[in-house]
Amino acid sequence: MEINDLKSVWKKANDQEKPGYWVSEEDVQKMIRNKSRLTIQRIKKAIRLKLVFLIFSCFTVTASAFLFRLDKMEGESFWLDEWVSIEQMGDMMVFMGVIVVAITWRSIQRYRKIISLERSSLPLSETLKQIRSIIQSVINTGIYGDVIGVPILVVWTMSVHYYGKTGFVFDIRLLYILIPAMVLPVLVYFKNSRFMHSRYGHHMQALNESLNELEVTNSEKSQEEV
Repeated sequence: MEINDLKSVWKKANDQEKPGYWVSEEDVQKMIRNKSRLTIQRIKKAIRLKLVFLIFSCFTVTASAFLFRLDKMEGESFWLDEWVSIEQMGDMMVFMGVIVVAITWRSIQRYRKIISLERSSLPLSETLKQIRSIIQSVINTGIYGDVIGVPILVVWTMSVHYYGKTGFVFDIRLLYILIPAMVLPVLVYFKNSRFMHSRYGHHMQALNESLNELEVTNSEKSQEEV
């Protein structure tokens, strides 16, 4: 519902006593509540899908770390031996696992918070504002989690590859490490920013529209009371 349309409906609600008008203030509020409820359900569904992916990632990373350690114990060769050893790769999997578990736990908390807000007796506008803040934090986590994590893993891998056997010295190899360390955060930021906004931007837009509609109805109501 566009703001202009809402104003038109609200005017009808205020003029409902005139012949030909039937829309009441309760009807307007009900329409906004229904629209907001639908938006919240869609947000919950999006977060549930994210949780499924994160839980699957937790099991995958944990299994990978275990298998790398097992291969090391059995003395098997590793296809990335030229870059990192199996043991070092296992350490990286543990690092990734900690990040994924932290994000998963945080996502579960956010999901529970949304359910709590949905069932609370808070005014609708306050509920929508808090859910909007939660979605913004989801977007920020998706962007900056990889902005921090991906460069660390790449620099870690390259450092092991170039300096693992010789020890650190100032030479051209340091430049090979510094270039991706500086470039990757920028590339990952723009890539993830575009992805996260395409995934959650329409939810933010729907929340903002509902908040604007509530603001319009409250404003019109205040003017009528004056």
